[in-house]
Parts: sequence; C-alpha cells; structure tokens
Amino acid sequence: MVVLCQMAWAGDYKLELAVSDGTRKDSVVSPTTAPATQPLLPQRPSTTVAPDSKLKAIWKVTYTAKPAAKDVLVHFYVVRTERTNQAPPPLAPAVVLLETAQTLDFEKDGTTSAELGFKPLEPGVYLVRLEAHGESDESFVEMDLIVK
Repeated sequence: MVVLCQMAWAGDYKLELAVSDGTRKDSVVSPTTAPATQPLLPQRPSTTVAPDSKLKAIWKVTYTAKPAAKDVLVHFYVVRTERTNQAPPPLAPAVVLLETAQTLDFEKDGTTSAELGFKPLEPGVYLVRLEAHGESDESFVEMDLIVK
C-alpha cells in the first residue's frame, strides 16, 4: 500500500519511507506537487503489526532541485509515542527505538537510501519519521507504527 502523507513542503526532496514485516509493506511518499494543488492528509497513515514482528524500515531521499546542496542532514528515527498522530516527541534515549543521521552533499537527482532491521520493544505506538534538512528547506514523511 502506498499513501501520500503529511510533510513539510519544500520542493527540493522526494522522500520515500516503508515498513515491512516480511508479509506486507506499507509505504509513504512525499507529494510531487505543492499543497496548493494537492492537500495534505488530516492525519498521518499508520500500520499495525504484532509485538513479535521482525520489521524492516526502508527509506530513500532524492534531491530534485538545482544547484547542488551542501551539508544536508538526513535523519531517520523510530520513537515511542503516547498515541497516533502525536507531534514528534523529544528524542530522549528512553523512547528512541532506532535512529540514524548522516550529513551529505547532493547533486541534482542524487539519492541516499537505507534498509534497517528492528523489532518493537513492546506493544504501543511508535512514530517512524524520515527528515531532510537543507540550508534553506526541510522536508519530512512519517507514519505511525501500532504494535498490538
């Protein structure tokens, strides 16, 4: 399943994020048109998995603008939240299940991607989020992971 998700529209990055449990894969992608022509969803998409699931997070960032971008922070994390559609909480070690960050330079159509395996610690709600922070813009995609 692929759905459009909430994101901060900047226009410089195409972000793709998926979570797979081995039998199905749920995905979110950043819109390819500005919100003026494509409204944002009122709440973020979610996927539900069993507590013993072995999960894989798959993400990709493509830089779509010109000229080249320097020192872009690509940040991915899975963090425990109180409820679905909650704003991202502070990334305290006690609530972060998985986190990666890298700073890159991008040429037009340059990409970076990763596949990361993880397992939920316990039942609950987790925010899965991918961000790209450039010099003058920020973009993100996100989904809720419900473990029950």
